[in-house]
Amino acid sequence: MKRKIIFSANSLWFLYNFYSGLMLEFKNIGFDVVAIGKCDHTFSLIRELGISAIAIPFKSKSAGILSNSCILFNYLKLFKKYRPVCILNFTIKANIYGAIIARLFSIPCVNTQPGLGTVFLHGGLKSVIAKILYKHTAHYPCKLFVLNDDDYQLLLNTKLVPPEKLEIVHGSGIDIEKFAPMLNEENGKGEIRLLYIGRLLKDKGIHELVDVLRKMRSDNIRYLCKFVGFIDADNVSAISACEINKWEKEKLIRYEGFTNDVRKFIGDSDVVVLPSYREGLPQSLLEASAMEKVIVATNIQGCKDIVLDGYNGFICEPKNPESLYAAIKKAVALSPERRVEMGKNGRKYVSGKFEKSIIYKRYLDIVKAITENIPEEFHL
Repeated sequence: MKRKIIFSANSLWFLYNFYSGLMLEFKNIGFDVVAIGKCDHTFSLIRELGISAIAIPFKSKSAGILSNSCILFNYLKLFKKYRPVCILNFTIKANIYGAIIARLFSIPCVNTQPGLGTVFLHGGLKSVIAKILYKHTAHYPCKLFVLNDDDYQLLLNTKLVPPEKLEIVHGSGIDIEKFAPMLNEENGKGEIRLLYIGRLLKDKGIHELVDVLRKMRSDNIRYLCKFVGFIDADNVSAISACEINKWEKEKLIRYEGFTNDVRKFIGDSDVVVLPSYREGLPQSLLEASAMEKVIVATNIQGCKDIVLDGYNGFICEPKNPESLYAAIKKAVALSPERRVEMGKNGRKYVSGKFEKSIIYKRYLDIVKAITENIPEEFHL
């Protein structure tokens, strides 16, 4: 019987979007991979990969005892049923509750914190509770991976995680062959083509970007700005569908909805913009750089690990429309030759530091190290 490994996160979409390649890597070397998270449209897509998908009722807004007890019960039931040799947890709630039940069954686990997220960003009672639970359970995993140096230092300085458990791993791994430069099929007609990819959240700097688009229009700068992503209604920072519709009616943006394959949108763009307040290591910027696009992003953790100002893109200050406008204007002013040069710089940089084989090897090495002494009958 194959040894089982569980990937758990707050949503199946998260696992499919960011870690399907890693799940397949474990499947290809002989593991029986199980993905657990909140049910969404990726449920069937994960199963098409030959990976078991199990839905559990995550609610990102809820800090209630009943809701979180339900998560714990589902972890208890699933871990008891599958008896995996290892568990890989992602996102805050999965890291906390997955580690608790893994500890109960003496199953080794590895946590990955893609970004400290809204609960750490906004503060309040939920943040206090999350930090207490985080600190209490942080010594359970064999390792806690974070994606950037700022998050590493924050967790270290606040003593939320024991230093020997903490390590930086640079993202979920970018597939350089999949995200290759693509011939631009759109006729720009003199417009600069901007693209935002991601969840439609206030914390992503959406309002600041819309303010900039209004100013660009008043300054007679011709542009087309597409938004690609889903409206995450469960998130406290969600942008409403009404706001999106309003901006479309003003002809400030073109909302393209959600897609599982962003390559055509990236290929048809000139500049990819992410004016976020907090990130782990944004996949959209890695994908855009791999496809040789100029990127504009805020001077925050995660983004500044990818955007090298003046080399492959431009940096601006978070929550600052004037700074964002200045950065976008620099991108607009680039000659076609310089834009191509900066795009090539981005692909070279991403290939050397964030390529998937580098990331996958670290996960494979840690899982091998913590499971090699587990007897074969453990999961039977």
